Amino acid sequence: MVGRSLLAGLPDRPAITRLLIVPDGTLSFVPFEALTMPETKRSDDDGSAAKDPPFVVNRFDVSYLPSAALLLRARGTHPRWTWPWRRQLVAFGDPAAAGVYPLEMRPLPPLPYADEEVHRIARELRGAADVHLGADARKAFVVDGRLRSVPFVHFATHAVADTRDPDRSRILLAPPDASAPADYLFLREIYDLDLRDVALVTLSACETERGKIVRGEGVEGFSRALLAAGASAAMTTMWDVADRPSAELMTLFYYALGRGASPAAALRQAKLRFLHSRLPWAHPYFWAGYVLTGDGGQPLPRVVPWSAIAAAAVMMVAIVIAAIRARASATGSRWLRRTAG
Repeated sequence: MVGRSLLAGLPDRPAITRLLIVPDGTLSFVPFEALTMPETKRSDDDGSAAKDPPFVVNRFDVSYLPSAALLLRARGTHPRWTWPWRRQLVAFGDPAAAGVYPLEMRPLPPLPYADEEVHRIARELRGAADVHLGADARKAFVVDGRLRSVPFVHFATHAVADTRDPDRSRILLAPPDASAPADYLFLREIYDLDLRDVALVTLSACETERGKIVRGEGVEGFSRALLAAGASAAMTTMWDVADRPSAELMTLFYYALGRGASPAAALRQAKLRFLHSRLPWAHPYFWAGYVLTGDGGQPLPRVVPWSAIAAAAVMMVAIVIAAIRARASATGSRWLRRTAG
């Protein structure tokens, strides 16, 4: 019923594959990908009737915008390919426990899969990665300028969205030492980061798309702050997400990114893999809460594989050796002709 009301009048044209949502008010917390499409004739590639529920994610790559004015922002340009020794990723995960958590009213559960999540996505992107885990996942490494111009920034940690006071919304990071209080990256501090030329920031934590609703402005949340700091796009969550399914979805998401998919297309592919699985994760609760805000339609650079570089190097060496042998053979032939004469 909700989908029918919100999506009525949506053009039923196969050529339209992207859907940009500019939500207002409480609609900011609606995962449009999990809404059902108005009744249309649908079929699979083989012509048979489609069996999946007619979710929006079956049809569209979806991304969200805090304001339609964002469409006027100049897009960054990315090369089609990049070298594997260039940094592709800066990631923070599974921050070490602190001695005191002064702002937390409830215990924070462990994140046993956060470490694995970060290592997996680093492998999928194939380029160089700057990884900070455990005691090394410190705020100092977030604010020192190293995030600028890195295509991907990833946080696999805890976060808290304060729906009454946005200044208290925060990302949990490791303390400077084991006995120190917990360290936080506050929402207001994100606005001061230099994220120019960062293609995507992912906050793989609970409720990172939540925040205070400001009339006429939308939600004062992490995605808005990340875009204001210069990032092209941000991936956040609308509700609490479980640790292991999150690690699995992130692996699928970065797998597609590493093979040239745009962020919006990569997220859709990951969600469809969950939806079509025979696992409990097929339920929208496990995939619909992940949303992409900003410019999600531009493909990102693919990393040239080391194997391709090695093959090219071997080929060059073979060409040089062949050229040297051919020259030596020609020189020998001329010498023999002079001797015979």
